[in-house]
Amino acid sequence: MFFVLAIILMLHGAHSEPMSLEDLQSTVLILSHRVSVTEAKLQEVSTKLIQTDILLKQAQEKEKERDGMKANISVLNHRASTAEAQLKEVNAKLIQTKLQNIVLILSHRVSVNEAKLQEANTKMIQTDILLKQAQSAIEKNGKVGTKSGDISELDIRLSVVETQIENVSAKVNQTANYKNELEIKFNKRFDVLNEKFSKKSPERKVAFHATMQGMSGPLTASTPTTIKFQTVITNLQNCYNKYTGIFTAPYDGLYLVSLSVMSKGTKSLYVTTVINGHTKAHVFASDKNTDELATSTNVYNLKVNDKVWNVLARGYTIDEEGHFSSFSAVMISS
Repeated sequence: MFFVLAIILMLHGAHSEPMSLEDLQSTVLILSHRVSVTEAKLQEVSTKLIQTDILLKQAQEKEKERDGMKANISVLNHRASTAEAQLKEVNAKLIQTKLQNIVLILSHRVSVNEAKLQEANTKMIQTDILLKQAQSAIEKNGKVGTKSGDISELDIRLSVVETQIENVSAKVNQTANYKNELEIKFNKRFDVLNEKFSKKSPERKVAFHATMQGMSGPLTASTPTTIKFQTVITNLQNCYNKYTGIFTAPYDGLYLVSLSVMSKGTKSLYVTTVINGHTKAHVFASDKNTDELATSTNVYNLKVNDKVWNVLARGYTIDEEGHFSSFSAVMISS
């Protein structure tokens, strides 16, 4: 009060006429009111500075969390690629082993038939020797009539052996041809497999990230409302529709889906993540904190054309200003 009176006296010191008590009291009231208004504004600025510091810290923590998520996604992608490469290698070796076993079995059968053919040839040679011995004995002793029956019997036995040899030879040739056909098929199949596994399969990169940056004012839902994140940062495969707020999976695979939403002031917030009409996740921010950030990160096994979106529940409010509210997804394995 004395300070205010001093200011008044300084302002009016040059006046020849002294100020009345009523004028002094009126001036004091005016100056006191202005001081109170100034202090209130100063308090408001201090409060906003504190809130800004809180939001900045939350944003920094969220950025750290996102960096951690990116690192985890990178690790998962590396592990998935390694597993796929190992699986392809195992499949190729398994097919190659099966075909090699078939070739070995057929080779064994060919070897057995060749041994039988060799045995039949040996018997035929022995039969020829016996036949020649018999003919020689007949010519030597002049007993053609006596030995003619033996010769006929030998001729019959020789014909039977020759027939057996022809049958065995036919089987051996048939087996050899079959072996050659299998080797040709094996080589063709092996070439196809080598070509298939040597070629790098086309990468199916699927990812999107969208925020509410640039949108105006908070959104309060009078009915359950699909949230539309209309500022698209990334949209590989054109899988996200900013006009509907729906992400559509372009391929079968494992997807990492993330949602971050911020409440407005002290208004509460409740959002659900929906897949094909079925609720899969929930986030909530109470009205006890100011501008609270709610997040959800989940992994889903999606089929091609599965649809994912987020719904703001009736009566709740989301802050549409800035980039704090966002929706994203990335395919981590197929």
